[in-house]
Amino acid sequence: MASLFTVSKNDYGFVLEREIVNQGHDTVDISSAGALPSSNALCQFELPDGTTTSKNAAYTNTGTDGRIQYTMATGVLTQAGTWKFQFKLILTASQFHTIQEEFTVADTLI
Repeated sequence: MASLFTVSKNDYGFVLEREIVNQGHDTVDISSAGALPSSNALCQFELPDGTTTSKNAAYTNTGTDGRIQYTMATGVLTQAGTWKFQFKLILTASQFHTIQEEFTVADTLI
């Protein structure tokens, strides 16, 4: 799996955004997940040391377009190395995961 992008350790404020699609690659209306952020919509991370953490995600718009996002918060990117992420969404009668993707966190000089 190739790294999508590189950021620096302790960076924050950038947005990870994906579209939720079904097996037929059709956009899923995710607005039934309710008010976000909540535990119904998560951005899940695997850190370079193998530990995992989850952060609440939000709709990019209203959810009818299937778009979900997480704005990187301060204090999350504390380890340099290869990170994995994916979104998890729980709806009334279904659950969806985006594919796992990787990005690189580089050390800083100071």
